[in-house]
Amino acid sequence: MLVRLAAWVELTADQDAELRALTTSSEVSAAVGTRARIVLWHAEGRMKKDIAVLAGVSRPTVDLWLRRYAADGAAGLFAAKQVRDVRRGLALGGHRQREEEPARHPIRTDKLHGQRSKTRH
Repeated sequence: MLVRLAAWVELTADQDAELRALTTSSEVSAAVGTRARIVLWHAEGRMKKDIAVLAGVSRPTVDLWLRRYAADGAAGLFAAKQVRDVRRGLALGGHRQREEEPARHPIRTDKLHGQRSKTRH
């Protein structure tokens, strides 16, 4: 008896065209193109473990992007960290905290040139 553990999504012609456009667009990051390919390969009926190998990602990552696409459509394939931060911020009271500027460190030239410590400020 054959049991299909994970049914693939069926895409409309418009959804298919939108995802294919993302895979070839020079206006989106390569990561977004890869995420679109993951959804397209899944819609073609490929196994998730094979998709992971083709995309160069882990199996849980394939699941992540399929869930995001199912929940948010193509918009879910963009800005993974930013969307997650916004959702977290909304869950914590409806506003995001201001990001702090990263700490600045002096340039150490001794490591670069094998010399004694010369720290610039």
